Formats: sequence, structure tokens, C-alpha cells
Amino acid sequence: MARVRRYVLRPNGDLFAIKKSNTGTDSTEVHIITAASGYQGWGLETTTALKETDSSYDFVVADNGDVIAIKKWATGAGNTEIHVLTAASKYKSFGLQTGTALGPTDESYAFAIGPNRDIYAIKRMGVSSTEVHILTAASNYQRFGLQTGTALHKTDLSFSFVVAANGDLLAIKKKATGARKTEVHVLTRASSFQTYALQTGTALPEVSSNFAFAIGPRRDIYAIKMSSTASGMTEVNILAARSNYLQFGVTAMVP
Repeated sequence: MARVRRYVLRPNGDLFAIKKSNTGTDSTEVHIITAASGYQGWGLETTTALKETDSSYDFVVADNGDVIAIKKWATGAGNTEIHVLTAASKYKSFGLQTGTALGPTDESYAFAIGPNRDIYAIKRMGVSSTEVHILTAASNYQRFGLQTGTALHKTDLSFSFVVAANGDLLAIKKKATGARKTEVHVLTRASSFQTYALQTGTALPEVSSNFAFAIGPRRDIYAIKMSSTASGMTEVNILAARSNYLQFGVTAMVP
């Protein structure tokens, strides 16, 4: 079953719950839970200019709060498309709608947002090593800043990916790990993703598809448990970068 809600993090730590379908409003909805409230208060809950979406869409959030919808397949342009819902319009208007230099994509790709609003398309399956394809915001996503294989072997849906403020790529292995813990593998942007800065187990046990991951302003990793929680609410578990992810900074229940 397609996941109805997608969780993404703004660089300031605000958590965006993007409801893609079954909204009752015939549009994709944005629900923002603020970091300042300890994830107990809503900053905004609103409909958007984007119709209801499905598994062909992924989402990232820019530094200024713009929501970027990435349509992977079944596009009018024949390529992966970018649709930017602006925070300034409270997501009622698009700042950009365009095809990109990247052909149609599928579940073998994961997406993340990097410095300067560049979009990282991470190809994890059907390759000899995990690949990174960076679409540049400066070109309105018409050109690549980098296309490369990485030091990481080919991956699958047991991996999630996030991008730090300096462009490093963090590959998060959720299960089937040697340590029986969720693992973090940091590929450095400075090496064009050919070198690791860190490879480690974490304080988080192995997890399944009911977890989403995001990265915070200090490189903390947010492990968001979306369902099957003891509290009945979405849970946010923050792995502290200062401990090399071996300790939790905060655990919060989202209303």
C-alpha cells in the first residue's frame, strides 16, 4: 500500500508532514510541527496548489520552507519534474514547475535536497555502486553539477539517504546490519563521495519501513516512527551528531 503521509525536515528543525492522498480536500496538504514547540505545536496546517499525489511523487523542503514536489514518472515532459510550492504563498502558488535533465525515475531512486537547493537523485538499485546525480538549482534543474558512482555498494529500500548542509551524503541502513543497529555511513562531498568520514552503528535498533529519516541543522539524525508506536502518536527520536549517533538527544511525541 502506498504511504499516504511523507515526513520531511526543514533545515531549522521544523517537521513537515505532507499528506499526499485521502485528504478530503482533493489537494496535497502541508502540516508543520515546529521545533520551537518541542514538536508539540502546529505552525501551519493547510491545503496546497498541488492536487492529491501518489507514489510517483517525493518531497523535500528548502531552507526557506518551500516544499519541492518531485514527480518521478508519468510526467508530461517525459522526464522527472520539479514543482516548487512557495512558503511565502502558504503553498497556494508555485515558484517553479519544470521538467529536469533527469529522465523518468522510479523506486530505485531516492531524493534529497542539498546546499543551494540542489536536488540529489540517489540511484540505489540496478547499478554496480550507489550513484549520485546532482541537479543544480542555479540551472533550474536543467543541468547536473555532478554524476558519479560512490564508495557505497549498490543499495536497496533498506537504506534511506539525507544530505548535510556541507553536501555530505548520509546513507542510513535500517536493517540487516552487522551490529543489529541502524547504521550511518557518511560519504563526503569533498571527495565526490569516494571516501567515508564515518561508518558506525547507532543507538537506534534495526527498524523497518514505518520509520522515516531526516537531518537537522547540526547534523543530528531524526528517526521518525510513523506507526506502531506504544503511544499511538508519531514519535521523533533524535540521534545526536556530537555522540557520533551513539546517543539520543531528544525523543518527542507528535500530536
